[in-house]
Amino acid sequence: MWALLGLALVFGWRGRELGFGVLWSALLLLAWISLTHMPGRFAIPLIAPLTLGIGRGCAIESARGAWRWRALGVAAAVAALVGGMQSAMMFQEETRLWTQAVGVPSALAFAGDIESFVSPEAQPLNALGPDAYVWLVGDATPFYLTIRAHYTVVFSRDPWLEFAASHDANASLNWLRERGVTHVWFAWGEIARLGGTYGFPAIVTREWVGGLVEAGARAVVDAPDGTLLQIAVD
Repeated sequence: MWALLGLALVFGWRGRELGFGVLWSALLLLAWISLTHMPGRFAIPLIAPLTLGIGRGCAIESARGAWRWRALGVAAAVAALVGGMQSAMMFQEETRLWTQAVGVPSALAFAGDIESFVSPEAQPLNALGPDAYVWLVGDATPFYLTIRAHYTVVFSRDPWLEFAASHDANASLNWLRERGVTHVWFAWGEIARLGGTYGFPAIVTREWVGGLVEAGARAVVDAPDGTLLQIAVD
């Protein structure tokens, strides 16, 4: 769609509707870049002004030369081909990840089978049991958990991390104990992604988590994608 709208500008198509579509697209693009962490789904509102701009550009009398229509068709075909290839590649990657994680090719395998979807095999944190209370740091999938959990979205301030930023490891662990927290889960992949876009509390590093372990927490899981600490109860 960007290529088609670009052709409209290159060909010199004019019109108030086309100008409005271009301005609308530019403002939405600016908002997407500056106010979000730029996943593609947040750019979906751009479809409306892009479509309007392309449609009005094609309807303008000066755009109806034969070579221009051919160029428009080629651009549309290329855009469709690239989009199809991207979709196929993303589907293959999702299938690989699901198969690797839980032995099924996609989330559709769980359709109508909620118990399997939230099973410990699919959601390892659910294996902690009904008495667990997990503090999620960076994890974006709290609704898949059947155990008690605390989740702070990236737009909010995490009270524990704010406390820990000005206190030592022992005091930070005691803060959790006082609230009945039994485990802390650090989702390193999501933490890194958010740290490169919205930003993430600078205190959250593997070195800092190592200090929590030295202060009495136990590393139940310590993998590249996540670390699970068990908080010993005094």
